[in-house]
Amino acid sequence: SLTETDETGIRNEITAKEIFLAARSGDNLANEIIAEATKYLGTGLTSIVNLLSPERIIIGGGLANEWDSYISPAINLMRDQSYARIGYSVDIIPAALGPNAGALGAIVLASHTIQ
Repeated sequence: SLTETDETGIRNEITAKEIFLAARSGDNLANEIIAEATKYLGTGLTSIVNLLSPERIIIGGGLANEWDSYISPAINLMRDQSYARIGYSVDIIPAALGPNAGALGAIVLASHTIQ
């Protein structure tokens, strides 16, 4: 449970992975957190689509592992909220490099900076 504490009564940092595991176990707080985060992601995607009208959005990072329970509902929200339904024409896909895309990009950037 997300509300469990250690012997001092303090809850240490909670990771996204723990939240999704708790949600799958039926934890109401975890499900509320995911629902709220989904709204924020959906709103962010809506802003990107309405402002830039991209052909494709690539989503990476660790949360992309939660495609069905987090990313997909946010995409559906974006499609419902976007102007003139332009959200339906946007191709949204997971990053080919998976959750390590950001770290690998940082390594490439650092290697170019050093050279």
